[in-house]
Amino acid sequence: MEGGLWPLAGAKRAHARCIQDLIKRDIVPPCDSGPGVFHLKSLHRYSVGLRSKPVHAALGDALSTALLDLPLQRALEESGSLNWCATEAPLYALKGDGLLDAVAMSMWGVPDTDLSLRTALYNTTLCVPDTARPTSPGLLPCLTGGVGTQFNHSEGCPHCVFQPGGEAWDHVIRLLEPRTRDEVPGDKGAYLHVHLFLLANVIRRAIVVLSEHTKSAAAGWASNQGPAGVYLPLLWDSADCYPYPVVLGSVFPWRRFAPLVTVSSGAELRLYLPVWTVNAG
Repeated sequence: MEGGLWPLAGAKRAHARCIQDLIKRDIVPPCDSGPGVFHLKSLHRYSVGLRSKPVHAALGDALSTALLDLPLQRALEESGSLNWCATEAPLYALKGDGLLDAVAMSMWGVPDTDLSLRTALYNTTLCVPDTARPTSPGLLPCLTGGVGTQFNHSEGCPHCVFQPGGEAWDHVIRLLEPRTRDEVPGDKGAYLHVHLFLLANVIRRAIVVLSEHTKSAAAGWASNQGPAGVYLPLLWDSADCYPYPVVLGSVFPWRRFAPLVTVSSGAELRLYLPVWTVNAG
């Protein structure tokens, strides 16, 4: 039995490496006609989902334990942030890790272990001073639950509280530097809004973050929702973006993110995502 598992594991690793290779080749530098953002050329249109098939209860439990982040899902559901609307298709939390791993898992089913997304995001932070203020009219606000980005209605674009060129912005860059990913001290959570907004522009699609409501998260945040919100790729024209969002879940202290995906029986599934939480009103 043990000898029979190794070829399967090796095949999965080879498949993951092949996908990661495609991702690395798909990331391109800024183009003349677009914003100064390192971005995905064509692979931003993919999303991962789960297929539902009848299985033995014990096997179903084993698959759920292996694939799903059940504690995170329970925390989101109990706080009223996830699956509170009985008329909509439920979302399930896949096992994730950091923000970039969760985004990669949500789109392609593999983590960002080779740091392709991280490198693209880091390179984008170096370009932000020239591209952070789009002038296209009619841009929608970046709806976030805390500090980090704010919407300037007169100029029609999001502005980072940590302005490019300052000491705080230098810290944003250091946090994303691939060679020092775990070596920079300080509160990384305070910069998540900046990372999420820029990452939405790298992948050219909106990122929706659902998080638990907890009083323990209030310190250092404008609200107790942490990074919860809708992050829009406002540096791009809408025609250049994919309309289906990446949906993530996170709980305090916001170090772990999980892709939230649908389960389909094979028929076409339409997802209507309630942006408001059950406690919003």
